[in-house]
Amino acid sequence: MRIGVDARPLATPFNGIGRYTSALLEQMTTTGHEWFLYSNSAIETTLGNLSNVTVRCGNTHTKSPLSLIYTQNTYKQWMKLDAVDVFWSPRHHLPIQFTRSAAQVVTIHDTVWKRLPGTMPTGARLLEMMLMPRAVKQSTSIICVSQFTASEVKSFWPAVGSKVHVIYSGGLSAIPQRRVAAASLGFSYVLSVGTPEPRKNLPRLLQAYALLKAKHVILEKLVIVGADGWGDLDLQNITDSLALSEDVLFKGRVSDAELGDLYSGASCFVFPSLYEGFGLPAVEAMQYGLPVVASDRGALPEVCGDAALLCDPTSVDSIACALAKVLTDKDIHNSLSRNAFARAAFFDWKTAASQTLDVLLSAGRRACG
Repeated sequence: MRIGVDARPLATPFNGIGRYTSALLEQMTTTGHEWFLYSNSAIETTLGNLSNVTVRCGNTHTKSPLSLIYTQNTYKQWMKLDAVDVFWSPRHHLPIQFTRSAAQVVTIHDTVWKRLPGTMPTGARLLEMMLMPRAVKQSTSIICVSQFTASEVKSFWPAVGSKVHVIYSGGLSAIPQRRVAAASLGFSYVLSVGTPEPRKNLPRLLQAYALLKAKHVILEKLVIVGADGWGDLDLQNITDSLALSEDVLFKGRVSDAELGDLYSGASCFVFPSLYEGFGLPAVEAMQYGLPVVASDRGALPEVCGDAALLCDPTSVDSIACALAKVLTDKDIHNSLSRNAFARAAFFDWKTAASQTLDVLLSAGRRACG
């Protein structure tokens, strides 16, 4: 089978969709099929060194308006040149000008633009409004990363229900033996990971942490990882106003190795997001056996299962209360930690890649007749 891929998520430093795309391609490109990776700009991958992988890149900036024009015009030409049987977009959108002989598969991670449009940058929201409905309707198959996201897609576009497939993502591919808390930074800490943007709810997390310290004797500091956000969140100013400058550490962007160290050394993980279609950081934290405090919204209850205490992300008191239970009650902490290891084993990139490839091949066979 000749499989084309929208590889633009690999053109920028890896966020959730970039990690998703990279992890699946690393597994699927070993299966012997012919792979064609398309991007408007250079991509960060060594997959092009494989004999069955062809990389085609342009020279437009990923976030430039020219990127959309370029991909709409050029992808169709490349797909004809490469005689692609099936095309997969791991990022919500499909080319409008499409080679009709090829099957089309799209992955939908979330429908934030419909549920919480105000949390998105205007340009990104408009692109979703313009391109996601078209991609959902024109696709041969749709992959959703959780039952929650599948239910969202089916509720907004009921006619597509029969072509929706739920395939859970994995977590980190290699997990070293977990060290004791505080090993990586020299002090005990609660960890939170995510792009600093309105949906991640970081201002309320800071307020909840301040409330936690006011009500309990807490030794743990708060460490927040993530960069390249949006939404005019002046987190440092909020931190200073809450008199937390000595207790909160913003790490920004970190390498995969450093991220692993941070998971390894944390006392627990907190993820009070207002909306998640999956919640990859929560899975990564559970792989390290971390107790999780998670929002009761979106896919997080489904993904975290019995490895998390759930909280109302709109309530500072609810977030603080859940954190207090995990940090002060050893029985709750240990129970969640045991459950975390078991729950994390459910999410595996090898399984996800096998299931994704099955969807791609099935769609390609149907298109080929």
